[in-house]
Amino acid sequence: MADHSDTTGRSGIPGSEGFPIARYALAIGLLLAIYASLRPFSGWHDPGVGAFAFLSRWADLDFRNRWDVFLNAAAYSALGCVAVLAVAPRLRGAGALAACTALLGLFSVSMEALQTFLPSRSASINDVITNIAGALAGGVTGVLSVPWFRAEGGAHGLRRRLFASGPIGDVGLVLIALWLIGLLAPRIVLFGMGDMRLLLDVKATAASPPETFIAIEAFVSAANLIAVALLVRIAAARDARPAALVLIVVSLSLLARTFGFGLFWTVANAFNWVTAGAVIGVLVGVPLALLSLQLPRRAAPVLAVALLAVTTATINLSPPNPYIWAQPRPTRQSELAPLSVVTRAAAMAWPLAACGFLLWRRRQEWDSG
Repeated sequence: MADHSDTTGRSGIPGSEGFPIARYALAIGLLLAIYASLRPFSGWHDPGVGAFAFLSRWADLDFRNRWDVFLNAAAYSALGCVAVLAVAPRLRGAGALAACTALLGLFSVSMEALQTFLPSRSASINDVITNIAGALAGGVTGVLSVPWFRAEGGAHGLRRRLFASGPIGDVGLVLIALWLIGLLAPRIVLFGMGDMRLLLDVKATAASPPETFIAIEAFVSAANLIAVALLVRIAAARDARPAALVLIVVSLSLLARTFGFGLFWTVANAFNWVTAGAVIGVLVGVPLALLSLQLPRRAAPVLAVALLAVTTATINLSPPNPYIWAQPRPTRQSELAPLSVVTRAAAMAWPLAACGFLLWRRRQEWDSG
């Protein structure tokens, strides 16, 4: 009799079908890479040189712009990793690594060749080499992670162990992701979600002393950290360690802030978010956030909503910090306009979305007695 035992493992992903989510992620990633490579899609012209002439310009090799090298390598590393997972189990090991690296290399060359016909872009052998190196590194990561994905369920298993099942965990994870995306936005104070002053065209003035702005940023940062910690606790699985999850989320938030400043300005400005108010807010907010995890579970949503309401009002009623708003427009904000819109929209809408989730969860607990 044939063996019909379950072969899905803990992940629920059939071993014979590979990782379908990786295929979707790869498709989305390639579309984003096309958009980033060819934007603004206008002004196509004949450059008078061959589309692949850039491949012979070895004398132009220059990797001193480390930020661009990092961005290209990081993007193609992610593509390389998901590509290896996408082709499993049809290709494995060295075969998958070689095939995915070669295909992504051809994709990179194609994008650079098309940039030859755009006046606002330029083809570069630097980018091709960096992209291939990133794809190779990501492919190695993918090959090494396949056994873990199959044995432990990968992201699926990790999500199940750390976050509550059903919509509570799902919505909580989405809100945490949106919070991190919002932190990429330029010109908001640290953790200053809900800031609509740019949208309302509020002007900065120098009427208040610097100490006022330091106090506002410290309060907003600390209070929002506590609210986020309580949200993480609500979304966490019963057996998870919320304190560890909070510390991971805080670490990711500081990385996101650094990445956002480096992305929209330059790598030299990556740590310009480290102001006196931000430092005080983190040093005070992290211990208080960890202490807040000891509150009764039913009190968590109420306190979190109250903190988000107060901090959102504080941000929008306080004068903009002229020491931040007086800075020139971020150098890459026009180039990265779609990303800037997404990050600012996430930052503005996040408190409302988080409060809706928290009140919904509080109502569930109230109805359940």
